[in-house]
Amino acid sequence: MLESGDPVLNLRRRVLIWLILIFLSIVGMILGYIYAYTIFPENILRLGFERLSGIAREASEISKSFSFDHLLRLAIAIFINNAIANLLFMLPFLGLIIYAYVVTFTGAVLRFYIDHILIGGKYSPPKLGILLTLLATPHTYIEFLAYAITVTESIVFSISLVRTRVTRRNTLSYLAMSGLSYFVLFIAAFVEALTIFLINP
Repeated sequence: MLESGDPVLNLRRRVLIWLILIFLSIVGMILGYIYAYTIFPENILRLGFERLSGIAREASEISKSFSFDHLLRLAIAIFINNAIANLLFMLPFLGLIIYAYVVTFTGAVLRFYIDHILIGGKYSPPKLGILLTLLATPHTYIEFLAYAITVTESIVFSISLVRTRVTRRNTLSYLAMSGLSYFVLFIAAFVEALTIFLINP
């Protein structure tokens, strides 16, 4: 998948890898959702649940009155939370591993959250309809695209390091594409914030 001599991907190959990673992200989230209590200890899920609950409460407070200022505040809050994770995905050698864990864990925390908030009891059969509804939101795929861009660059840059062929060209490519991922991530956060306002009139 890499060009010989200089590990910089052309756009077509990048897009192909992005699509594969988006598909694997969906699979990972579904597996995490279905097998939440098998893969992760309950105390770890509870920590993620408390974090998600805090974000949901903050979003609910900000979205009580619609204005562009409130919309932007919510988008920035969502973006900051996702940007921290995206920074970890940029790490050479570790980015893909961390991303696989985070995506699976996110699905598991969603299951835990739904079981406790929407259903009221843990260990209930997985409600795939709810997860599929969440996966139908447009911001999910924009966010996955942003992460796919970051993880792709992490992989390519890792290969550059292994081959000891870290050139100015692939370093600039790594930084530029990582910057692009943050731009896409902000768009995802804005769309997510707008969605929250629309479903919470």
